[in-house]
Amino acid sequence: MLLSRYRGMPCPGGVYYQHTRTFVKKLKSSSYFWPKRAFPIDAPVLDRLKELGCKILILQIAETGQRYRISMEEFLTNATSIDWCKTDPRFPERWYCPIEKWTELSGEREAV
Repeated sequence: MLLSRYRGMPCPGGVYYQHTRTFVKKLKSSSYFWPKRAFPIDAPVLDRLKELGCKILILQIAETGQRYRISMEEFLTNATSIDWCKTDPRFPERWYCPIEKWTELSGEREAV
């Protein structure tokens, strides 16, 4: 489990599987940020994933079970950040990669 921050306190940020270099983040659909057309990955988590040599990111939407996959390289190429600390101090800086850049996983369960 990788940790992020919420209101200055540690909170779950997702699960990293070292043997496959895959990160899985489960989110609520309400986490979708319409202006960026994306779900967030918190900067503290992303920094740790870079250190660990992560290759694949997977998002799972809690309510629907939808899953999306992207390579770390593609994510970093297309993501932009918002430093929420300046406007909403509950959250750390967050990175957003448009959902159109992700591949929706249809039914198949990817081994992690």
